[in-house]
Amino acid sequence: MSKLAIDLAMPALEVDYALHRDLRRLDPFGQGHPEPLLIVEGLTVTRVRAASGGHTQLTLRRRLDVLDGIAFGRPDLAETVHEGDRVDVVARLTSRTFGGYESLQLDIRDVASAGLHDAPRASATPAAAVTPGDGSRDAVPVAAGDPATDLALPIPVAS
Repeated sequence: MSKLAIDLAMPALEVDYALHRDLRRLDPFGQGHPEPLLIVEGLTVTRVRAASGGHTQLTLRRRLDVLDGIAFGRPDLAETVHEGDRVDVVARLTSRTFGGYESLQLDIRDVASAGLHDAPRASATPAAAVTPGDGSRDAVPVAAGDPATDLALPIPVAS
């Protein structure tokens, strides 16, 4: 089993435009300097939709608002994630503009039932202080396959 480097783990309520701005300060991203990968903890799934092209769209509630998420190349999530599930996600934080409005979006790599994985717990390290590739990143086990999309964070399936 290979490993995937996680840059930051945090509660969903701490994911905001200030964090996005701080993470953008680490630009430019590219080979040898990937975009930071986050674990966003404690979200509730309010909508799951299989999208064309083998993707899954999720709407994830925090407390009073929601974050949109897209899992490119992960059609399996449309079958394993259900409305009402309490989850943690591994994602890159992005923003998108649609209809003249900007919103935060999670570019989801994987989803797990909240608290049921071996991910590092949320830290007090400010995002701007996390530098990808500096050797300080925590590693999380990854299933065989594409390490960018196949994290070993299983979701229990009711029998």
